[in-house]
Amino acid sequence: MTEVKSRRHLSFGTVAWFAAFGLAVGAVGIPGWRSTAPYGALEHAPVPPELRPPSSEPGLMIVFDHFVYLAGPAWMPMALLLPVLGAVVGALIGAFASLCGLQWIWNGRSGGWLAVPFICVTGLLVGLVVTAASVIYPPALLVTASTTPSSDPYAIEGAPLHVDLAPTYLTFPTIGLVVGALAAVIVTMLGVRLSRTTVVEDDHNGNESTMGFHP
Repeated sequence: MTEVKSRRHLSFGTVAWFAAFGLAVGAVGIPGWRSTAPYGALEHAPVPPELRPPSSEPGLMIVFDHFVYLAGPAWMPMALLLPVLGAVVGALIGAFASLCGLQWIWNGRSGGWLAVPFICVTGLLVGLVVTAASVIYPPALLVTASTTPSSDPYAIEGAPLHVDLAPTYLTFPTIGLVVGALAAVIVTMLGVRLSRTTVVEDDHNGNESTMGFHP
């Protein structure tokens, strides 16, 4: 007698794939955090000695006109933290998918929708991770004061290009979702899909074989 039953176990390939995808989305979030998240408080370098008034001359006042960019935002620790957190999120999604009886298979033809929600949710959650990181540890610029007149005293001279995408709790998850959707389209078009796996067990000789069912 032949018995067909579901196999539910952790698939290393499924977990590894989603972990790698989460790591990639987290890596994309590094320049996103640095160049589009709202800046935190400015970090001020010490005032140069030549701009400090002598203590023996009461009443002397130095007027600072604007700020000059020196450095930042610092790449670390976000360059390490975001990919790691993305990989953790992806691994958890992959573990959930494999425990649901799903694993990656190649059938050489496009189609299959089952991978789409898992990949999209992974991108969305990694986007939320980048959002949380930008709130807890916002990018900051190191600046110094300048007495040279400027046409815009509120501008930071020499600051790197920055496009503020606030509110990040909407924009970053949306970007992650879009990245996930694009990845899902590419994966399904390449003929790689998540498939429910079952085990066919032959009671006569105890042999097992695995079959995949395509959604």
